[in-house]
Amino acid sequence: MLDCLRNAHRLFSLLLTLVIFSCGPSELGTPTTDEISALLDASFPRAAGQVEVHGIERAENTARVRAEYAGSDVTVLLLASESAWVVDGVEMGGNIYTIDQLHSIGDSLVLMQEVSDALAVFRAETGAYPLLEDLIGLRELVPDYYSPRDRDAGFIDGWGNGLRYRIQEDEYTLTSDGPDGRGGTTDDLFLITGPGEEAASVGQ
Repeated sequence: MLDCLRNAHRLFSLLLTLVIFSCGPSELGTPTTDEISALLDASFPRAAGQVEVHGIERAENTARVRAEYAGSDVTVLLLASESAWVVDGVEMGGNIYTIDQLHSIGDSLVLMQEVSDALAVFRAETGAYPLLEDLIGLRELVPDYYSPRDRDAGFIDGWGNGLRYRIQEDEYTLTSDGPDGRGGTTDDLFLITGPGEEAASVGQ
């Protein structure tokens, strides 16, 4: 009788081990390029169709996806959940960003582009960009060239900090201090405009 109980216990332990290992995230297959593209489109609707996947490296329940977005190399970090792969973050410009941070980056870049468009109209009509810097200069756009719901909130980035505006002759720079809220660090966002050209970047 004792031997039967021991054998039953061994069998139960074996079955439990099989259940644990067969029902976890590791059973998920390595995602294909099309599946990764669909996941990225769902995670970042504003960038839908703009991320080009180059390859994937899997290590158990995580994966690193080499990709290109807006001419820059990025690495998308994936994590296997119980039933599907999810985006865990993105490595870009030497920094790793969470999903919330990426959405804030997207919102900030959209804001900076809107302000840049307003600055272009201001210059076309007045012959020059605002001469004063930071929020003092940007307020000159309100309300004729830019109409935010709040005079100052219209120049606040995704982390609650005011945009920085610097003018030098015929070009200017719009800067967000980025996720860490400190200027001059590697996660700053830049939009630089000169005569006939414009460039946006994340990180120094």
